Amino acid sequence: MKRKKITIILFLLLSIISCHIYTPNEIIEKGNRIKDEYQIQLKTLIEYSNNLAKDSCTIYSIYTSPKTELFEFSIYNYDKKENKFIESFLDVSNKSKNVIQSILPKKHITNVIFTKNVYAAFNIRHTRDKEFHYAKLIYCHNKEFFKKLFINYTFYEENQINNINDTCNWVYFYDDHWAITTSSVLYKLTKEECKNLIK
Repeated sequence: MKRKKITIILFLLLSIISCHIYTPNEIIEKGNRIKDEYQIQLKTLIEYSNNLAKDSCTIYSIYTSPKTELFEFSIYNYDKKENKFIESFLDVSNKSKNVIQSILPKKHITNVIFTKNVYAAFNIRHTRDKEFHYAKLIYCHNKEFFKKLFINYTFYEENQINNINDTCNWVYFYDDHWAITTSSVLYKLTKEECKNLIK
């Protein structure tokens, strides 16, 4: 009896999880719909978050909850010796928290990772690939600079939508600014290396 209950629970869990797994083409289509529907809110959030950031080559993160007032603003630095990201938390005014909470389309997006004047990546809730990586809708201020930050990624354009190899780190560009990926958007460069790319 116990084994039967466990089997049923596992089956239900697997069914629920698999409902949120999509092919690259489906992820691209879903991202495009969200981009079109919420473009004004997302652009407003990009401008606002840029003002919160102090350093142009630092990775910042905004983490919220769809149903609570949870709000975390953090900073990531890549440690080459340790080969890992070090995260620390920053204070943000209540006014800033309230503004961001009111802009975010929480039905689809609750987390944002960004680097000032480079890119902003919006994690799309309940949208994953077969490896359980969440989709991220990206706005690139500078497409070519973004590509330099993620040199190990394969980049695709509009006419290559059916050629995507989802076993690799891939980024699909809708146009010169908007893109989508299921790969990590934390780049493994120090601040100094990043700044050297800008020169």
